[in-house]
Amino acid sequence: MSIDIKSWAKKYKDLTENDDTIKAMAKYYTCSFLFDMESVKVIIEMHDGKVKNINTSPGGLDPYDFALRASEKTWENLQDLFQSLCIMVSMQLLLEEIF
Repeated sequence: MSIDIKSWAKKYKDLTENDDTIKAMAKYYTCSFLFDMESVKVIIEMHDGKVKNINTSPGGLDPYDFALRASEKTWENLQDLFQSLCIMVSMQLLLEEIF
């Protein structure tokens, strides 16, 4: 997977924080999660619906609440959609937990 992880992280933050649906649904969303794309791993920390930090080179002991893991091929097939999809899936799980 050819990816500039720093550019991806900036784009992810911008898309997440500028999406009206995500803003409305994630107002109280606080957690951290790992995207595992085999050769690339990223831990995203969310606080009150905003991206607090994106760790683009996580170590083995860096904490996170849950992981989304898939093969590089799977992530490549979802490249245009996976940012919003993964956020929406995690938001739905949070909402199901609350209600």
